[in-house]
Amino acid sequence: MNKVPERVEERARPALFLSVSSGNTGAQRLYARHGFRHVGDYLIEVGQQSDREFICRRE
Repeated sequence: MNKVPERVEERARPALFLSVSSGNTGAQRLYARHGFRHVGDYLIEVGQQSDREFICRRE
């Protein structure tokens, strides 16, 4: 969890984004501890089912 954000900062890149399943609260807590904040949602089709994904951003 440290290498990618470090590389982004070293290269003065814009914000870093990721997506995480809305049901994966453990991963959401992990990402929040590393500075990611929930900024949006989208639905992903998995077979006959739609799953909600959260978009997270870290500055």
